[in-house]
Amino acid sequence: MRTKTSYDTSIKHLYREGLEELIAPSIRKNIPRSTIHRWRQEKKEKYLGSELNELAKSELLLLKQFVHSRNERRIFMNYVRIGRFIEKISGERVLRKLFAENKAEVIDLIERIKETKTV
Repeated sequence: MRTKTSYDTSIKHLYREGLEELIAPSIRKNIPRSTIHRWRQEKKEKYLGSELNELAKSELLLLKQFVHSRNERRIFMNYVRIGRFIEKISGERVLRKLFAENKAEVIDLIERIKETKTV
């Protein structure tokens, strides 16, 4: 006798919202098409707390855009590098003093990076 497979609610939500490409292919290939079809036909309101899915959807769309944009990833990595650099030098007294004295220049640098346009 075959046992029924249970799926995490987030997988169902991703299929309902058309975001199934965010699910690992190894998981997707094992889900029957009839199950996917049923999930897509379900009303969002079927699940208590479904309004939270709208927030999750917007965050997932942002993540999807980020993953597909080389320029956005490059900008993000530059911010991470700046953050790591600041974290590294902020622990040393001499550098901390220099950092405080040059605060305006550091802020200007961050503002210029912020204004970098995405392609």
